[in-house]
Parts: sequence; structure tokens; C-alpha cells
Amino acid sequence: MEEGIEQLTFTNIAKKAGISRSGINAHFKRKDDLFNELKSKIVDRLVSTFNFNSPQEFYESWITNFNSDAEFRRIIVGAGAFFSMDDGINGLKDAIKGNPVEVDMYIKMAVGHSVINTMK
Repeated sequence: MEEGIEQLTFTNIAKKAGISRSGINAHFKRKDDLFNELKSKIVDRLVSTFNFNSPQEFYESWITNFNSDAEFRRIIVGAGAFFSMDDGINGLKDAIKGNPVEVDMYIKMAVGHSVINTMK
């Protein structure tokens, strides 16, 4: 999460952990196995960041964190490795309190903000 999804390789993990790459492979046969292990940590980090009390408060919490928290931004940019777009959006729709039409609109605005500002 600190360095971004592109740095999440077995070789880099082995170096950071101070073990051999085969040691990593003993725990995780495929990269998907590693992603499945990390998924709950990603969800916990995002849930602790968002305000789900209303669509607008959700949007404001997303924008504030995207603009000010580099780790949050890296998680959002790399989220596709952990969640399908449908799973991510449906999970947000289930969590945000409020009118479903507004919830949908604010989720799209938040994602749009991230896409536009990632390309800068």
C-alpha cells in the first residue's frame, strides 16, 4: 500500500521481508492468493476512511482523502487488482446511507474525480 500495486511483486516482498523468493512462494502459490490475503486489509483501510452517513459526506470523504493521502490514492488506483468494478461499486452502494439515485451519482462523481486526477 505504501508503494503502490505495481511494486507488489514476490521479489519485492521477499526483499522487504528479508527472505528468499521461494519463501514467499511457500506461502502464496499465485499472485491472486496474495491479493486475496490483502483484500481484507484494503477493505478495512477504505472503510475506516469513508463517511457513509450520506452520499455527499461519502463524496467529501473520498475527495479529501484522494487529494491529501498518497496511500489512499494508491489504493484507489490499484483497487482493480482486488475488486471487480461491480463488486466495489455495489459494496459502496450497500454501505452509503441515503437515496439510491444520489448514492449512485456521488459514487460516479468520486470515481470520475479519481480518474481525472490520476491522469494529471
